[in-house]
Amino acid sequence: MDSTLGVCPGLGGPQSYLKRTRRIAGLLFPSDRTGEERMLVDVRKLVDRVTEHVGTLYVMDGTRRRKAEPGEIRTKAFRHTYCTTRLQTLDHGQPVAVWTVAKEMGHESTT
Repeated sequence: MDSTLGVCPGLGGPQSYLKRTRRIAGLLFPSDRTGEERMLVDVRKLVDRVTEHVGTLYVMDGTRRRKAEPGEIRTKAFRHTYCTTRLQTLDHGQPVAVWTVAKEMGHESTT
């Protein structure tokens, strides 16, 4: 399955990431937990391990904040965060269009 990732202006894109990490070969985002480079196939376990180290995390439950339960933080929360943040950015000096963000997130329409 091929997928295209749109990168919002100002983040620098893949070239910036490669320069910072000094990666010149191999996988772009490898799993190196075992000491050997392997393809990351299930990000949920990685998110769980990271959230264990972070400490107390909170989620919004309606209009109130509550402590997140173990295993509750999933990648969909990152999509929501990206979308909300991206809608507050500028695109060539103008507020970014909703359809632009929808397209970046893989949607075909905004309805």
